[in-house]
Amino acid sequence: MNAAGHTPMMQQYLALKAEHPDMLLFYRMGDFYEMFYADAEKAAKLLDITLTARGQSAGQPVRMAGVPFHAVEQYLAKLVKLGESVAICEQVGDPATSKGPVERKVTRIVTPGTVTDSALLAASRESYLAAVSLAGNEAGIAWISLASGELRLTQVSLERLDETLERLAPAELLVPRDTPIPGRFAGALKQLDPWQFDEASARRGLAAQFGTADLAGYGVEGAALAVAAAGALISYCRHTQQSALPHVTGLRVERESELVLMDAEGFTDDAPQAVAPHGIAGGAHRHGHPQARRARIVLCRRHPKKSITWIWAIAIGRSGENRRWVRRCRERYWLRRHRA
Repeated sequence: MNAAGHTPMMQQYLALKAEHPDMLLFYRMGDFYEMFYADAEKAAKLLDITLTARGQSAGQPVRMAGVPFHAVEQYLAKLVKLGESVAICEQVGDPATSKGPVERKVTRIVTPGTVTDSALLAASRESYLAAVSLAGNEAGIAWISLASGELRLTQVSLERLDETLERLAPAELLVPRDTPIPGRFAGALKQLDPWQFDEASARRGLAAQFGTADLAGYGVEGAALAVAAAGALISYCRHTQQSALPHVTGLRVERESELVLMDAEGFTDDAPQAVAPHGIAGGAHRHGHPQARRARIVLCRRHPKKSITWIWAIAIGRSGENRRWVRRCRERYWLRRHRA
């Protein structure tokens, strides 16, 4: 939207909005965060709040909607759950000395994959932000839990991409602009400029993040696409958190050779004994979870140095019923440690 002809306050708003065009902008005015124009219309529908029109700017009524600042967390939680991102703009200038609108700037960005506030996090599971870089028949995937700072990456064949994303179930996915969207991914999608997935820049950025000369000690050989994805991921996190991410101090590479994929159709109460002596899948059946048989696959990951195996399941489809079942299995059965 052209700022010419608008009031000084609306010029300030439009300049901030231009820096965050794909997010809702919460613009602080007194005891409210206000949204204007298209943002106001969208927020009114998503949050079930009143859409009004007050005054004029550039000869047109100003459409607006707002939420009280003291209740902002509950509105943010609802928007994040709906896959929306929000840039929060606060007053940073002194009204007593300001000529014209009080200086404002974006002080916080909340996206589905970068949530760290306990009030916004789902209590039942980790919230992952993931990034994907594609080339030829391979896909590099990096994912992070910003709350814990744990960064992981893997490189898989293109045909395994959907399967891997289904296992991780990230809240938000970063991809290079104009990249085909993974077929079964249904979360929040963020498209970035392709140059942000440059491998050389990613190596320099990750080494600087970890305080090392290079990535030689992290076992990233043969995972160039995953490194590129991790570089874009960390850059995006720095931007949204407006922080150097001091708690992100390393990464772990997950190799396909460490994973054992097993068809769950034949799993009975006795079948898991060959993988985990304490019968994890059987436990799900015995404790009233017959849907365990509906898992599409069971994934077993052996610790590279210890004789420990982690097991979890991936359900068919994206239905709420299946997602809830997988979450219960992960929480109560599948992610327990069992000595092999």
